[in-house]
Amino acid sequence: MIVPTYFGIRDYLWAVLPECREHLLQTQNEWLDYDSGDDGGISAYSYLSGAYMHPVMEAASERGDVPVVRRGIAVMEDMLARGDDLLQDPLTIRVLHRLTGTPALIGMLRRFAGPLVRRDMAGMTRDPSWLEPGELVDTLVLPDSGLAPDEVRAARSVLWEAAPMLRTYLLTTEHDLVRETGSLSTMTADRYILDSFAGGLLPWARDYWGYGNPDYADGLLPAAEAMLTSPVLAAALRRCAGAVAAEAELLAAVVPPDDLPDDGERSRVAATAARLLQITR
Repeated sequence: MIVPTYFGIRDYLWAVLPECREHLLQTQNEWLDYDSGDDGGISAYSYLSGAYMHPVMEAASERGDVPVVRRGIAVMEDMLARGDDLLQDPLTIRVLHRLTGTPALIGMLRRFAGPLVRRDMAGMTRDPSWLEPGELVDTLVLPDSGLAPDEVRAARSVLWEAAPMLRTYLLTTEHDLVRETGSLSTMTADRYILDSFAGGLLPWARDYWGYGNPDYADGLLPAAEAMLTSPVLAAALRRCAGAVAAEAELLAAVVPPDDLPDDGERSRVAATAARLLQITR
């Protein structure tokens, strides 16, 4: 079973509590620098607040979703039992301290919490009644992995590494699918190309070029050329060629303001559009 650690908290929450998945992706995207594709090293504090406590535990308790809260409490107990030393501070600060301000959740916690949660709550609140046992403690049960097929994950890694400007669109595509299905198990290379590239970065680059800014257009070819290096992506690109070509034609047709880009930038964007059309033929 995956071990909860400070630096591995994202993968841990993904594996043990599917309700966290869309919020993990959203948190990662919110911290992402769109230009560099760097998330700055998201901390366990941010993931516990933004993907576990607020949108899952508090929201589920407020709507009376007992099964989700019980599974989330089992996760809390597991993090206290098996988490590394670095994880204990963010767990205390972003989860246990937060509990005192959430009446609906605190009530369920008194019913379903395990011995370690009860011990820490008793110490934190100086209320010995927390040590009284509640109902049967749930055992943590791992759901499906929620991961994309191996070949699709490998293809996604190619795009992630080659094209930093594409990363926010990859995360958005994943977020949309997880919100629909709770999992990435049905993700395909085609969807990455259609939603992240043809429906994401390419229109964004076109809009910015319309204002005379070529920066996002400069991020297109690294993604497109990377697709040709992966058999899975290359095959998907052939299937999605029409959508990519249509967007490339729109990019080629953009006329930016006369006073903003220089001739070199105009030539560079024109060459980008031409190359996109070439590789989709």
